[in-house]
Amino acid sequence: MLTDPGFSRAAAVAPPAPAVPPLRPDPASPTSLDPPAHSRLRARVNRAFVPQAIAALEDGIPAEARGLLRRGGPRDLVRDYTMPLAAATICRILGVPEAERDRFAALADLGHALVPCTPQESAAARAELREQFGRLIRPARREPGGHLLGALVRAMTRTVR
Repeated sequence: MLTDPGFSRAAAVAPPAPAVPPLRPDPASPTSLDPPAHSRLRARVNRAFVPQAIAALEDGIPAEARGLLRRGGPRDLVRDYTMPLAAATICRILGVPEAERDRFAALADLGHALVPCTPQESAAARAELREQFGRLIRPARREPGGHLLGALVRAMTRTVR
């Protein structure tokens, strides 16, 4: 199935394709690309995803999980633990500064329609997320750091040269 052109990610996000939610996936997203475009992109960033690079980014996640569990009282497992832990993990791995994490997570939820929203709200959130990524990538180009965006910048720089 992965090599059958009848199963296309790009076709799944094209305007005539049916969508389960009213929000269509972003055609500009790497997850919406088919080979050869997806293959070219993966080849450029593969080094950022080797097990050693990902293991180095995991530091701090267990402490975050314990901190969420310590909040006490009755809790909704998904709303109060799973979603905040996933958001904190993604932000930590990407290198989103602590002060920007709540906004980043809220935009991601809207952009991916994980919370009730209109297509216009989702599109606006995606646009703001792209702007936020631009703000995160600029300093990562100067000082890559130990997060995924820095690793991706390093991988892209090595490939372009």
